[in-house]
This record gives sequence, C-alpha cells and structure tokens, in this order.
Amino acid sequence: MVTRIFASREYKLGFEPGRSIAADNGVFLTKTLFVKKGENKRFIIVDGAMNDLIRPTLYEAFHRIEPVGQPQPIIGLADIVGPVCETGDYLGQGRAMPAIAEGEILAVLSAGPMGL
Repeated sequence: MVTRIFASREYKLGFEPGRSIAADNGVFLTKTLFVKKGENKRFIIVDGAMNDLIRPTLYEAFHRIEPVGQPQPIIGLADIVGPVCETGDYLGQGRAMPAIAEGEILAVLSAGPMGL
C-alpha cells in the first residue's frame, strides 16, 4: 500500500520501528569491575555507563538487571553503577541482587537497539 501511494512521488520514505517493537530485542551486557560495600549500601561497579545506555539516567527508566548464568539467592539491595565520574552514572538503583563477583557479566534487559 505504501509503495503504491508513494511510487509516483519524489519522496524517500523511512520507518523506525520504535521502542514498543524493538525494546525487547536487545540486551546490554556489562562486566563487573568491582563491588563496593558500604555500611548501608552495596555498589556494583560495571564497565557499562550512562553513555552506553542513557535511559535510566535521563528519565529514570527501569530495566531488569540480572547476572548471566545460574540463578543465585538474593542477598540484598544494590546500586548498579558505571565507572564515569558523574552522580547520574547508574543503570539501576536499589535492585535486589545476589552476590556478584568481579568479572561477572550482568544483563540489562529490554535495552533495545540503543544500548548495543
């Protein structure tokens, strides 16, 4: 139908599928650099940053974050943050997470094509 309507015109038509179609087709993988345990909070510092996936920082978008591999029991809440020296460099805040080791890969789900 689109071809028929625009075939005789001098338009170039392009389509972008949009987040509702493309979001679940991308997983952003990030490697754990180290884990910092404070008195009241645990930080999982990863090599992925706000410049790789801006949605959580820009408008507090929620992405499920899980370790790649066998499921482990949850040990508490953690903030998953990037290495950029900026207070907004986070992928997730206050997430129920298992014990995470240095070098472990985390999957940030529903990242779509923008987080690849």
